Amino acid sequence: MRSILTNVTIDAPPAAVLAAATKPTPVTVKLRKPLDRVIAQGDPWLYADALERFQSVPGAVATVVDERGRFVGRGIGDGAALAVRVFTTRDEPVNQ
Repeated sequence: MRSILTNVTIDAPPAAVLAAATKPTPVTVKLRKPLDRVIAQGDPWLYADALERFQSVPGAVATVVDERGRFVGRGIGDGAALAVRVFTTRDEPVNQ
């Protein structure tokens, strides 16, 4: 089978531009329950009922803060019952 479009050039943007365009916006989520110690001890799962309501797309970086706004952890948001998977309790970037 022959292609009709044999001499067509498609100018595609560089991969970095595509990645930036599809990268979810980071969010900050506040704990509703006093789970900062549990997170510090290594439990990575935060359920939606433990957090104040927030809107995010699955895969967005989520910074978790306590009721005073102090950093607790950072991970990836899911937007489901398991709302955030904490990857670090250090205030450091999380690569997606």
